[in-house]
Amino acid sequence: MLETELQEAGRQARHELATREYAHFMPFVKIVEPGTGMVTLQEWPHLMETQATIAAHTRIVLAKSRQIGMTTLLSSYVLWHASFTPNALALVFSKGERDAWEFLS
Repeated sequence: MLETELQEAGRQARHELATREYAHFMPFVKIVEPGTGMVTLQEWPHLMETQATIAAHTRIVLAKSRQIGMTTLLSSYVLWHASFTPNALALVFSKGERDAWEFLS
């Protein structure tokens, strides 16, 4: 019984940290990998660097390539921010309307 209680306390602590800092929320982010199913977002160095930049600054501008995980990182950040920040505001700009709708989906 004690081990179960310790596991539950650890789960609650991880959840509490995830509500306070996006870096602790990232391990909970899952993406659909074609042919594999749901997988955890890989913490690639460029994503971790971007995550640190987001944490340090209130306004950032990113020029990015395609297929590097940046949209996934930013959409999960917006989800985290909107979920755990009272009166949250997030403005996301995209190069075109189609891209903007894709981001929202």
